[in-house]
Amino acid sequence: MNALPERSLGHRVRGGARPRGLRGHWRWSLMLTVILPTALATVYFGLIATPRYVSEAEIVIEAEDSAATANILSSMLSSIGGIGGSGVAIGQAHLIAEYIRSAAILEQLQRDIDLAAMYSAPHVDFLSRLPANATREEFLEYYQSAVEVELDTATRILKVRAEAFSPDEAKLIVQAILVLSEEMLNRMLLRKQEDIIAFARREVELAETRLKKARTALAEFRRENTDIDPTRSAEAQGGLIADLASQLAQARAELTSSLAFLKPESTQIRALAARIAALEKQITEEQARLVAGTAGTINARLSQYEALLFEHEFAQTAYTSALSFLESSRITSQKQRSYVIDFVEPNLPEEAIRPDRPKAVATVFLVSFFLWAIGSLLAGAIRENARA
Repeated sequence: MNALPERSLGHRVRGGARPRGLRGHWRWSLMLTVILPTALATVYFGLIATPRYVSEAEIVIEAEDSAATANILSSMLSSIGGIGGSGVAIGQAHLIAEYIRSAAILEQLQRDIDLAAMYSAPHVDFLSRLPANATREEFLEYYQSAVEVELDTATRILKVRAEAFSPDEAKLIVQAILVLSEEMLNRMLLRKQEDIIAFARREVELAETRLKKARTALAEFRRENTDIDPTRSAEAQGGLIADLASQLAQARAELTSSLAFLKPESTQIRALAARIAALEKQITEEQARLVAGTAGTINARLSQYEALLFEHEFAQTAYTSALSFLESSRITSQKQRSYVIDFVEPNLPEEAIRPDRPKAVATVFLVSFFLWAIGSLLAGAIRENARA
Protein backbone atom coordinates (compact mmCIF):
# COMPACT_ATOMS: atom_id res chain seq x y z
CA MET A 1 0.00 0.00 0.00
CA ASN A 2 2.99 2.33 0.43
CA ALA A 3 4.27 1.82 -3.15
CA LEU A 4 1.87 4.28 -4.71
CA PRO A 5 2.71 7.15 -2.37
CA GLU A 6 6.41 6.51 -2.98
CA ARG A 7 5.96 6.74 -6.76
CA SER A 8 3.88 9.89 -6.33
CA LEU A 9 6.54 11.37 -4.08
CA GLY A 10 9.28 10.46 -6.57
CA HIS A 11 7.29 11.98 -9.34
CA ARG A 12 6.88 15.22 -7.42
CA VAL A 13 10.61 15.40 -6.64
CA ARG A 14 11.67 14.83 -10.22
CA GLY A 15 9.10 17.30 -11.47
CA GLY A 16 10.21 19.91 -8.94
CA ALA A 17 13.87 19.74 -10.11
CA ARG A 18 13.14 21.26 -13.51
CA PRO A 19 12.36 24.82 -12.42
CA ARG A 20 15.60 24.95 -10.43
CA GLY A 21 17.50 23.80 -13.57
CA LEU A 22 15.81 26.42 -15.70
CA ARG A 23 16.56 29.14 -13.17
CA GLY A 24 20.20 28.09 -13.15
CA HIS A 25 20.32 28.16 -16.93
CA TRP A 26 18.88 31.69 -16.95
CA ARG A 27 21.38 32.84 -14.37
CA TRP A 28 24.31 31.53 -16.41
CA SER A 29 22.96 32.95 -19.63
CA LEU A 30 22.38 36.30 -17.92
CA MET A 31 25.92 36.33 -16.61
CA LEU A 32 27.46 35.37 -19.97
CA THR A 33 25.40 37.59 -22.26
CA VAL A 34 24.70 40.65 -20.05
CA ILE A 35 26.85 40.91 -16.93
CA LEU A 36 30.13 39.77 -18.48
CA PRO A 37 29.96 42.07 -21.56
CA THR A 38 28.92 44.96 -19.34
CA ALA A 39 31.80 44.26 -16.97
CA LEU A 40 34.27 44.06 -19.85
CA ALA A 41 32.90 47.30 -21.31
CA THR A 42 33.25 48.97 -17.92
CA VAL A 43 36.85 47.86 -17.64
CA TYR A 44 37.70 48.85 -21.22
CA PHE A 45 36.00 52.24 -21.33
CA GLY A 46 36.88 53.06 -17.75
CA LEU A 47 40.51 51.96 -17.63
CA ILE A 48 41.86 51.06 -21.07
CA ALA A 49 40.22 53.20 -23.78
CA THR A 50 42.48 56.06 -24.88
CA PRO A 51 40.76 59.44 -24.57
CA ARG A 52 40.00 61.19 -27.86
CA TYR A 53 39.97 64.95 -28.33
CA VAL A 54 37.66 66.66 -30.80
CA SER A 55 38.51 69.89 -32.62
CA GLU A 56 35.79 71.70 -34.56
CA ALA A 57 35.67 74.52 -37.09
CA GLU A 58 32.80 76.25 -38.88
CA ILE A 59 33.41 77.61 -42.35
CA VAL A 60 31.47 79.30 -45.12
CA ILE A 61 32.31 79.48 -48.82
CA GLU A 62 32.53 82.94 -50.37
CA ALA A 63 32.64 83.06 -54.17
CA GLU A 64 33.99 86.27 -55.70
CA ASP A 65 32.04 86.23 -58.94
CA SER A 66 31.41 89.07 -61.36
CA ALA A 67 28.39 89.34 -63.63
CA ALA A 68 30.47 88.79 -66.75
CA THR A 69 31.97 85.65 -65.33
CA ALA A 70 28.56 84.39 -64.30
CA ASN A 71 27.30 84.88 -67.86
CA ILE A 72 30.29 83.00 -69.26
CA LEU A 73 29.85 80.09 -66.87
CA SER A 74 26.12 79.85 -67.40
CA SER A 75 26.50 79.83 -71.18
CA MET A 76 29.43 77.42 -71.33
CA LEU A 77 29.68 75.22 -68.24
CA SER A 78 26.45 74.09 -66.72
CA SER A 79 28.48 71.78 -64.60
CA ILE A 80 30.28 72.24 -61.32
CA GLY A 81 28.76 75.10 -59.46
CA GLY A 82 26.92 76.10 -62.62
CA ILE A 83 24.49 78.40 -60.83
CA GLY A 84 24.85 81.96 -59.74
CA GLY A 85 25.14 83.87 -56.50
CA SER A 86 24.61 81.89 -53.32
CA GLY A 87 23.87 78.78 -55.39
CA VAL A 88 27.53 78.69 -56.43
CA ALA A 89 28.59 78.71 -52.78
CA ILE A 90 26.10 75.95 -51.90
CA GLY A 91 27.35 73.78 -54.74
CA GLN A 92 30.94 74.38 -53.73
CA ALA A 93 30.12 73.60 -50.09
CA HIS A 94 28.70 70.22 -51.18
CA LEU A 95 31.86 69.57 -53.18
CA ILE A 96 34.05 70.39 -50.20
CA ALA A 97 31.98 68.12 -47.94
CA GLU A 98 32.43 65.22 -50.35
CA TYR A 99 36.11 66.01 -50.80
CA ILE A 100 36.71 65.96 -47.03
CA ARG A 101 35.26 62.43 -46.90
CA SER A 102 37.24 61.22 -49.91
CA ALA A 103 40.38 59.16 -50.31
CA ALA A 104 42.00 62.03 -52.23
CA ILE A 105 42.24 64.31 -49.21
CA LEU A 106 43.30 61.37 -47.04
CA GLU A 107 46.31 60.76 -49.28
CA GLN A 108 47.22 64.44 -49.16
CA LEU A 109 46.84 64.53 -45.37
CA GLN A 110 49.09 61.50 -45.11
CA ARG A 111 51.77 63.25 -47.15
CA ASP A 112 51.47 66.54 -45.27
CA ILE A 113 51.01 65.57 -41.61
CA ASP A 114 51.52 61.76 -41.53
CA LEU A 115 47.99 61.02 -40.35
CA ALA A 116 48.60 57.28 -40.02
CA ALA A 117 51.32 57.86 -37.44
CA MET A 118 48.91 59.90 -35.32
CA TYR A 119 46.24 57.21 -35.30
CA SER A 120 48.61 54.26 -34.86
CA ALA A 121 50.76 55.68 -32.05
CA PRO A 122 51.95 53.08 -29.51
CA HIS A 123 50.23 54.75 -26.55
CA VAL A 124 46.80 54.28 -28.19
CA ASP A 125 44.84 51.25 -26.97
CA PHE A 126 44.62 48.27 -29.28
CA LEU A 127 40.91 48.72 -30.10
CA SER A 128 41.17 52.44 -30.90
CA ARG A 129 44.46 52.23 -32.75
CA LEU A 130 44.79 52.11 -36.54
CA PRO A 131 46.45 48.79 -37.42
CA ALA A 132 49.99 49.20 -38.67
CA ASN A 133 49.26 47.00 -41.69
CA ALA A 134 45.90 48.58 -42.51
CA THR A 135 44.90 48.61 -46.17
CA ARG A 136 43.88 51.80 -47.95
CA GLU A 137 40.23 50.88 -47.60
CA GLU A 138 40.62 50.22 -43.88
CA PHE A 139 42.52 53.49 -43.45
CA LEU A 140 39.77 55.39 -45.31
CA GLU A 141 37.07 53.77 -43.18
CA TYR A 142 38.99 54.63 -40.01
CA TYR A 143 39.48 58.23 -41.22
CA GLN A 144 35.80 58.65 -42.08
CA SER A 145 34.86 57.48 -38.58
CA ALA A 146 37.24 60.04 -37.05
CA VAL A 147 36.27 63.04 -39.24
CA GLU A 148 32.73 64.41 -39.40
CA VAL A 149 31.30 66.91 -41.90
CA GLU A 150 27.94 68.62 -41.48
CA LEU A 151 26.47 71.09 -43.99
CA ASP A 152 23.63 73.48 -43.21
CA THR A 153 22.22 74.44 -46.62
CA ALA A 154 20.10 77.24 -45.15
CA THR A 155 23.05 79.14 -43.67
CA ARG A 156 25.74 77.69 -46.00
CA ILE A 157 27.77 76.81 -42.90
CA LEU A 158 29.98 73.75 -43.06
CA LYS A 159 31.05 72.19 -39.75
CA VAL A 160 34.19 70.05 -39.68
CA ARG A 161 35.12 67.92 -36.67
CA ALA A 162 38.16 65.71 -36.26
CA GLU A 163 39.13 63.27 -33.51
CA ALA A 164 42.68 62.61 -32.39
CA PHE A 165 44.49 61.31 -29.35
CA SER A 166 45.98 64.68 -28.41
CA PRO A 167 44.56 68.23 -28.54
CA ASP A 168 47.30 69.52 -30.84
CA GLU A 169 46.82 66.72 -33.33
CA ALA A 170 43.05 67.24 -33.45
CA LYS A 171 43.50 70.94 -34.18
CA LEU A 172 46.24 70.24 -36.73
CA ILE A 173 44.02 67.80 -38.64
CA VAL A 174 41.17 70.31 -38.92
CA GLN A 175 43.54 73.08 -40.01
CA ALA A 176 45.08 70.85 -42.67
CA ILE A 177 41.62 69.84 -43.93
CA LEU A 178 40.59 73.48 -44.34
CA VAL A 179 43.78 74.40 -46.20
CA LEU A 180 43.50 71.45 -48.56
CA SER A 181 39.81 72.12 -49.18
CA GLU A 182 40.46 75.70 -50.23
CA GLU A 183 43.32 74.62 -52.46
CA MET A 184 41.12 71.97 -54.11
CA LEU A 185 38.33 74.49 -54.67
CA ASN A 186 40.60 77.00 -56.35
CA ARG A 187 42.29 74.29 -58.43
CA MET A 188 38.89 73.28 -59.72
CA LEU A 189 38.02 76.93 -60.38
CA LEU A 190 41.34 77.43 -62.17
CA ARG A 191 40.59 74.51 -64.49
CA LYS A 192 37.23 76.05 -65.32
CA GLN A 193 38.89 79.40 -66.02
CA GLU A 194 41.49 77.73 -68.23
CA ASP A 195 38.71 75.96 -70.14
CA ILE A 196 36.93 79.28 -70.68
CA ILE A 197 40.08 81.02 -71.90
CA ALA A 198 40.97 78.07 -74.14
CA PHE A 199 37.47 78.20 -75.62
CA ALA A 200 37.81 81.97 -76.18
CA ARG A 201 41.17 81.49 -77.91
CA ARG A 202 39.71 78.84 -80.21
CA GLU A 203 36.90 81.23 -81.09
CA VAL A 204 39.43 83.96 -81.88
CA GLU A 205 41.40 81.57 -84.11
CA LEU A 206 38.25 80.49 -85.96
CA ALA A 207 37.11 84.09 -86.40
CA GLU A 208 40.56 85.14 -87.58
CA THR A 209 40.67 82.33 -90.15
CA ARG A 210 37.23 83.29 -91.41
CA LEU A 211 38.23 86.94 -91.67
CA LYS A 212 41.37 86.08 -93.62
CA LYS A 213 39.36 83.99 -96.06
CA ALA A 214 36.84 86.81 -96.53
CA ARG A 215 39.61 89.35 -97.16
CA THR A 216 41.34 87.04 -99.63
CA ALA A 217 38.09 86.39 -101.53
CA LEU A 218 37.34 90.11 -101.71
CA ALA A 219 40.84 90.95 -102.93
CA GLU A 220 40.70 88.15 -105.54
CA PHE A 221 37.36 89.45 -106.81
CA ARG A 222 38.72 92.98 -107.24
CA ARG A 223 41.82 91.68 -109.02
CA GLU A 224 39.87 89.50 -111.46
CA ASN A 225 37.29 92.17 -112.28
CA THR A 226 39.66 95.16 -112.14
CA ASP A 227 36.99 96.90 -110.12
CA ILE A 228 37.73 98.09 -106.62
CA ASP A 229 34.13 98.96 -105.78
CA PRO A 230 31.36 97.62 -108.04
CA THR A 231 28.85 99.65 -106.07
CA ARG A 232 30.42 102.89 -107.25
CA SER A 233 30.76 101.45 -110.75
CA ALA A 234 27.03 100.69 -110.78
CA GLU A 235 26.29 104.21 -109.57
CA ALA A 236 28.49 105.64 -112.31
CA GLN A 237 26.83 103.42 -114.92
CA GLY A 238 23.43 104.53 -113.73
CA GLY A 239 24.52 108.15 -113.95
CA LEU A 240 25.76 107.60 -117.52
CA ILE A 241 22.45 106.07 -118.57
CA ALA A 242 20.57 108.96 -117.00
CA ASP A 243 22.77 111.45 -118.85
CA LEU A 244 22.22 109.61 -122.14
CA ALA A 245 18.49 109.57 -121.51
CA SER A 246 18.57 113.32 -120.94
CA GLN A 247 20.47 113.84 -124.20
CA LEU A 248 17.97 111.57 -126.00
CA ALA A 249 15.04 113.58 -124.68
CA GLN A 250 16.71 116.82 -125.74
CA ALA A 251 17.43 115.45 -129.23
CA ARG A 252 13.86 114.27 -129.68
CA ALA A 253 12.56 117.65 -128.62
CA GLU A 254 14.91 119.35 -131.06
CA LEU A 255 13.75 117.00 -133.86
CA THR A 256 10.12 117.75 -133.15
CA SER A 257 10.70 121.50 -133.25
CA SER A 258 12.82 121.28 -136.43
CA LEU A 259 10.16 119.35 -138.33
CA ALA A 260 7.90 122.37 -138.00
CA PHE A 261 9.94 124.38 -140.52
CA LEU A 262 12.27 121.82 -142.19
CA LYS A 263 11.59 118.99 -144.58
CA PRO A 264 12.24 115.41 -143.38
CA GLU A 265 14.74 114.96 -146.21
CA SER A 266 16.82 117.86 -145.03
CA THR A 267 20.35 117.33 -143.83
CA GLN A 268 19.65 118.73 -140.35
CA ILE A 269 16.66 116.45 -139.84
CA ARG A 270 18.62 113.38 -140.95
CA ALA A 271 21.45 114.34 -138.59
CA LEU A 272 19.06 114.66 -135.65
CA ALA A 273 17.46 111.33 -136.47
CA ALA A 274 20.86 109.66 -136.65
CA ARG A 275 21.86 111.18 -133.32
CA ILE A 276 18.62 109.94 -131.73
CA ALA A 277 19.21 106.43 -133.05
CA ALA A 278 22.77 106.45 -131.76
CA LEU A 279 21.64 107.59 -128.32
CA GLU A 280 18.93 104.91 -128.17
CA LYS A 281 21.46 102.24 -129.14
CA GLN A 282 23.98 103.43 -126.59
CA ILE A 283 21.36 103.52 -123.83
CA THR A 284 20.30 99.97 -124.70
CA GLU A 285 23.90 98.79 -124.59
CA GLU A 286 24.62 100.54 -121.30
CA GLN A 287 21.46 99.11 -119.76
CA ALA A 288 22.48 95.66 -120.93
CA ARG A 289 25.88 96.10 -119.29
CA LEU A 290 24.16 97.09 -116.07
CA VAL A 291 21.28 94.62 -115.69
CA ALA A 292 21.73 91.75 -118.15
CA GLY A 293 21.94 88.24 -116.68
CA THR A 294 25.44 87.40 -117.94
CA ALA A 295 28.31 87.00 -115.51
CA GLY A 296 30.29 89.94 -116.91
CA THR A 297 27.61 92.57 -116.27
CA ILE A 298 27.85 95.15 -113.54
CA ASN A 299 24.71 93.77 -111.90
CA ALA A 300 26.18 90.27 -111.64
CA ARG A 301 29.48 91.61 -110.30
CA LEU A 302 27.60 93.80 -107.85
CA SER A 303 25.62 90.83 -106.48
CA GLN A 304 28.80 88.81 -106.02
CA TYR A 305 30.59 91.77 -104.49
CA GLU A 306 27.78 92.45 -102.01
CA ALA A 307 27.86 88.80 -100.86
CA LEU A 308 31.63 88.96 -100.39
CA LEU A 309 31.39 92.31 -98.65
CA PHE A 310 28.68 90.99 -96.27
CA GLU A 311 30.84 87.96 -95.41
CA HIS A 312 33.82 90.25 -94.79
CA GLU A 313 31.84 92.56 -92.50
CA PHE A 314 30.31 89.62 -90.63
CA ALA A 315 33.73 88.00 -90.19
CA GLN A 316 35.16 91.31 -88.97
CA THR A 317 32.36 91.67 -86.41
CA ALA A 318 32.79 88.06 -85.25
CA TYR A 319 36.53 88.57 -84.89
CA THR A 320 36.03 91.74 -82.85
CA SER A 321 33.52 89.98 -80.59
CA ALA A 322 35.85 86.99 -80.12
CA LEU A 323 38.71 89.30 -79.12
CA SER A 324 36.44 91.10 -76.66
CA PHE A 325 35.28 87.76 -75.22
CA LEU A 326 38.87 86.60 -74.79
CA GLU A 327 39.89 89.80 -73.06
CA SER A 328 36.88 89.77 -70.72
CA SER A 329 37.58 86.10 -69.94
CA ARG A 330 41.13 86.93 -68.96
CA ILE A 331 40.07 89.81 -66.74
CA THR A 332 37.28 87.94 -64.98
CA SER A 333 39.43 84.82 -64.51
CA GLN A 334 41.91 86.96 -62.57
CA LYS A 335 39.14 88.30 -60.35
CA GLN A 336 37.22 85.09 -59.73
CA ARG A 337 38.23 83.30 -56.55
CA SER A 338 36.52 81.24 -53.86
CA TYR A 339 37.53 81.52 -50.24
CA VAL A 340 37.05 79.16 -47.31
CA ILE A 341 36.32 81.55 -44.45
CA ASP A 342 36.66 79.89 -41.07
CA PHE A 343 34.61 82.30 -38.98
CA VAL A 344 34.86 79.76 -36.16
CA GLU A 345 38.52 78.74 -36.22
CA PRO A 346 39.67 75.24 -35.23
CA ASN A 347 39.74 75.12 -31.46
CA LEU A 348 42.36 73.53 -29.23
CA PRO A 349 40.32 71.12 -27.08
CA GLU A 350 41.09 71.10 -23.37
CA GLU A 351 39.09 68.01 -22.46
CA ALA A 352 38.66 64.64 -24.08
CA ILE A 353 34.95 64.19 -24.79
CA ARG A 354 35.20 60.80 -26.48
CA PRO A 355 34.55 58.07 -25.79
CA ASP A 356 31.48 58.96 -23.72
CA ARG A 357 32.20 56.29 -21.11
CA PRO A 358 28.85 56.14 -19.26
CA LYS A 359 26.95 56.17 -22.52
CA ALA A 360 29.15 53.45 -24.01
CA VAL A 361 28.74 51.17 -20.97
CA ALA A 362 25.00 51.80 -20.87
CA THR A 363 24.74 51.01 -24.56
CA VAL A 364 26.56 47.69 -24.12
CA PHE A 365 24.32 46.79 -21.18
CA LEU A 366 21.07 47.65 -22.97
CA VAL A 367 22.03 45.83 -26.16
CA SER A 368 23.20 42.77 -24.22
CA PHE A 369 20.09 42.70 -22.07
CA PHE A 370 17.85 43.10 -25.11
CA LEU A 371 19.55 40.21 -26.90
CA TRP A 372 19.42 38.07 -23.73
CA ALA A 373 15.70 38.79 -23.25
CA ILE A 374 14.89 37.87 -26.84
CA GLY A 375 17.00 34.72 -26.63
CA SER A 376 15.32 33.69 -23.35
CA LEU A 377 11.86 34.19 -24.80
CA LEU A 378 12.72 32.15 -27.87
CA ALA A 379 14.25 29.38 -25.76
CA GLY A 380 11.17 29.29 -23.52
CA ALA A 381 8.87 29.11 -26.50
CA ILE A 382 10.87 26.22 -27.95
CA ARG A 383 10.69 24.27 -24.66
CA GLU A 384 6.96 24.79 -24.39
CA ASN A 385 6.47 23.51 -27.90
CA ALA A 386 8.68 20.48 -27.16
CA ARG A 387 6.63 19.60 -24.06
CA ALA A 388 3.42 19.92 -26.00
